[in-house]
Amino acid sequence: MKKIAAMITAFLVVLAPLIPASADSGDVYQTDDVLGRGEFFNQITEQLDVEPNDEPFFWPADIDETSPYADSVKALMQRGVLEGYPGNKIQPERPLFDIEAAAILARLLHVDEDTAVADLVDTFGLSIEDGTFTTQTEVDEIFTKALVSDESALEWVNRSTEASIDVASFNASADMTMEMKFDDETMQMMEELGEEAAAMFSMDATFDMSVDLDTGIHQVITVQMPFEDPELPAEMTIEQYLVEDGIYMSIPLSESGEKEWMKIPADEAYTMPFDEMLTMQADSLEFYEQLNNEFFFYKDLGEEDGLRNIAFRGVIPSITELLEALQMQMGEEELSLEMMMPGDASVGMSGQMWIEESSAAVTRQVADMTISMDEESMGFSGMDIFFDMTMTDYNEAGPIELPEAAENAEELSFEDTMMVE
Repeated sequence: MKKIAAMITAFLVVLAPLIPASADSGDVYQTDDVLGRGEFFNQITEQLDVEPNDEPFFWPADIDETSPYADSVKALMQRGVLEGYPGNKIQPERPLFDIEAAAILARLLHVDEDTAVADLVDTFGLSIEDGTFTTQTEVDEIFTKALVSDESALEWVNRSTEASIDVASFNASADMTMEMKFDDETMQMMEELGEEAAAMFSMDATFDMSVDLDTGIHQVITVQMPFEDPELPAEMTIEQYLVEDGIYMSIPLSESGEKEWMKIPADEAYTMPFDEMLTMQADSLEFYEQLNNEFFFYKDLGEEDGLRNIAFRGVIPSITELLEALQMQMGEEELSLEMMMPGDASVGMSGQMWIEESSAAVTRQVADMTISMDEESMGFSGMDIFFDMTMTDYNEAGPIELPEAAENAEELSFEDTMMVE
């Protein structure tokens, strides 16, 4: 594992219903009121304005390229929203149940699939019910209340994206809670090791960052230790400088608590020239506006004290595809995507942001984030993250200056760091 820019890009840019059927009943009648599954798929892809891509695709047993539902089924399956019934069947002529519609919505709106019906009713005021068929009236309601962005909200989000082009420096700070998720076998093994072993994978942290596009990035992460041990410090602080000649990182020594500095040289740490990495967002405005429109839904919650409050929620189905799209936008020839994580992952987010109306700058963002791995690695299946971040000092933050203690840092290759698998 050699490059770090893919990881930085993915997280600064900062899943499919399976409803069991007792039997294959073939083509089930549809009435004017009850919507068929295939028709719902067609309507939802039209609402979202999504089309299938040209990647290799394995058709379900009861759908082929000649089906009137082919494009919508392919697009939804590629987006990770739809799997279907056992036996690799979609059964497009069957009536659609509310619980099936809710499962699809959950994977688009970052809603807990296990409680999707109740959560969608509470959050959006939908009239769906568990155990009933879905009517056209309910689908129309879904499209007007849930799968839609307020025009004013989207305008503010795009304005803030455009305003970021003129930002040369800023400071940010955040409180975070992180919980790693594992498969059942791994969780059972950790529970057998005791509460302290299981607690190691749930932690609270604070994060402070300063960004100056001329000189680099400085960030400090302080993690509260998840268990009490009188022989160990109650917290651990990791400090990092991303500057032109590489990444400097300090980690406290467990015995003394003193800092040990390490350096990863630029040719090992970055996949692109350093100045291009820092100005990536300004160079990819069209890409970020497309991201805003394609994967997220926004609601305008109004203005107070000069701040516009915007609620957002959505799911990016594939970090790999996102990075590939950004790579094409920037004209980069090489981006080591496989080095970012052992497999692909989806990222779901829901929360609120506050935008200063006078400058269109985001001053605060609160969000729940769910990272779900497509392929588990050593039992790891994903991570839940909550953060509350404030952004200040736009174009007023000072230059990034490397401390004297870091100048004699031990130089390492990326494989020598703890990020190696």
